[in-house]
Amino acid sequence: MSFRARFLSLRGRLPRAAFNLSLLAWFCVTTVLFVFLEARFGSQSTLFLYPPAAWCLLALVAKRLHDHGRSLLSLLWGLIPLFGPLYLALVLLCWRGSQGENQYGDDVLQRGADYLQVAVTGVQA
Repeated sequence: MSFRARFLSLRGRLPRAAFNLSLLAWFCVTTVLFVFLEARFGSQSTLFLYPPAAWCLLALVAKRLHDHGRSLLSLLWGLIPLFGPLYLALVLLCWRGSQGENQYGDDVLQRGADYLQVAVTGVQA
């Protein structure tokens, strides 16, 4: 999956391992950028980083929720004190996504899984 598809698009699915690694990369990059800009230009200079950082995080979360067959509205669970954020953390970081195709696309983990199956086309009896 390309950078654009992973961090900028709200479409598609993202498996758990890819989400966790992408989240770690997002966290490291944004932390380094924030620290560098604040040390170099002052705290006001970091304000322009908030919208792109939030969009990238939203794109990752949307794809991870899609992997479970849930819409982005599932983020509203986070509004429930204590239980909501814990539930979202479990869904996003720990639980396996739905197997097979769902309304948000095919299962990324099953692409090419049945590589021994041969499609026979054009055979006339």
